Amino acid sequence: MNVLSHPKLPSRQKLLIVFGTRPEALKCFPVVRAALAHPGFVT
Repeated sequence: MNVLSHPKLPSRQKLLIVFGTRPEALKCFPVVRAALAHPGFVT
């Protein structure tokens, strides 16, 4: 079962992305890029 297709969830999920330091942001950038490209998330 895909968590984004659960019947009780809205069609688009909100996603808040917070970074503490520049190295942390650089490490997380691939995840952020994937989230921005996914139609199921509003960032």
